[in-house]
Amino acid sequence: MGRSPAALPETQSCKATEGYNGIFSFTPDGNPLLGEVPGIRGLWLGESVWLTQSAGVAGVLADWIVTGDPGIDTTSLDFRRFDQTHLTRTVSIERASENYDEVYDISHPRKQTRKLRKFATTPFYVRQEALGAVFGTAQGGWERPLWYGSTECPNIAGRRRDAWGTYGWSPAISAEARQAVNGVGLVDRGAASVFEVRGSGAEKHLQEILAPGLSLELNTSTGAFVKSPSGGIAADLTVVRTAEDAYLVIGSSPEDVWHLRRETHHLDGVTVSDVSSATTALALIGPDAAALLASVTRGGIPAVSSPVAPVLDVGGVPVRAVAETTTGVGGWMLYAATEHGLYLWDLLVAAAGKQGMALVGDEAVTALRIANGVPAFGIDFGPQDTAYEAGLAEPSAGAEARPGHRLLVRLRLSSGRHAVVTGEPVSRGGSVVGYITSAAEDPASGRFLAFAWVDPEAARAGTDLEISHLDAAWAAKVDRSPLTTPCHP
Repeated sequence: MGRSPAALPETQSCKATEGYNGIFSFTPDGNPLLGEVPGIRGLWLGESVWLTQSAGVAGVLADWIVTGDPGIDTTSLDFRRFDQTHLTRTVSIERASENYDEVYDISHPRKQTRKLRKFATTPFYVRQEALGAVFGTAQGGWERPLWYGSTECPNIAGRRRDAWGTYGWSPAISAEARQAVNGVGLVDRGAASVFEVRGSGAEKHLQEILAPGLSLELNTSTGAFVKSPSGGIAADLTVVRTAEDAYLVIGSSPEDVWHLRRETHHLDGVTVSDVSSATTALALIGPDAAALLASVTRGGIPAVSSPVAPVLDVGGVPVRAVAETTTGVGGWMLYAATEHGLYLWDLLVAAAGKQGMALVGDEAVTALRIANGVPAFGIDFGPQDTAYEAGLAEPSAGAEARPGHRLLVRLRLSSGRHAVVTGEPVSRGGSVVGYITSAAEDPASGRFLAFAWVDPEAARAGTDLEISHLDAAWAAKVDRSPLTTPCHP
């Protein structure tokens, strides 16, 4: 490591007596590769570990091997976290080289990669590009519309916010969210992870993985968690029974397939297939979504929030309609074969006609879910967090916070002039009590909202807290106004 004589003048009279060179290991996302190798019990992987990480990694692996619980959230460390496309040599070198170039840069949490853009696109990409969508990338290299340049925005020139807080932000985000809440919105969900579990032992196999009492009627759906060894949430899934011996399982991570292929007493009678590439999806949300969907569908449509998940004839396209719970607004996830995706988009946009339809980007989805109190798996909670700690279960269900564990709460900033970002510390009385996991502008009030993990004594509704933003401390309050949470058994 170099030294600066100006900063440390004493070093001018010092000479190096010993040194060594080593090889830097870089992965596509810059983090180590840890975990047990699937199919080879007892063989554990610990690669791309820097010297500064070695002691911590050794402790995590030791706990993981001996107890099954690594003791920390390993979402960003488990080597199974990558989409299969990230395992090619070309992609690995491109992304790892970018991480090498920027390893010591101060990067904004919303910064987007410049490598391998347009690597994976949904069927709707050509329409989104024509509408001036601003794109980011999601897991697997998918191009995702963050917001649309064609969205009409109100004049907010009087509201000044600092450049760091509003990096990668646009007033179009709240405009899209408001339009969806007041009418109907269309969301690209084509990057979903979708799996089919089929076979004579499918039901019992899923019961061992998800919940002993899991039982679905044909063409119905439910939400389900995969529990981690520590009692936390290893995966957040939607399960649809499509036949007597078949289920569709919708997840959010490449790791989901490993959970579904976990060895059980019934695995021999089951086939788990990744059908993500063969499947695309759109979400139709908002109070006018039912009228719009009914106008292009032969036969009836399921009620909003209903567990019924039938196959509908939508303009001739066979579409599986599943209740949408991500945004808290209400509506349906519409799953179809990839080859029908663009036709389905055009059909729905044309059906909206003159009344219009809000095209909703990923940032507006984040704003809606935070405003409606819907935390996201892999962002706000994960394997080290129980459903109660993440605000997804009531104390009456027999749950309680574990000693020393924080609770997930929603914070509301006191001033509309302030914008905060992921990772910023949360304090009370000068002492740090937690950190932010996700944040967005409230489409209704214009003030930023955030999910944050805080110490239990700071989690009570109405508690005054501060969020550290650069060199400032901004007032916030624990906000427990009515929240909407996903429905899970």
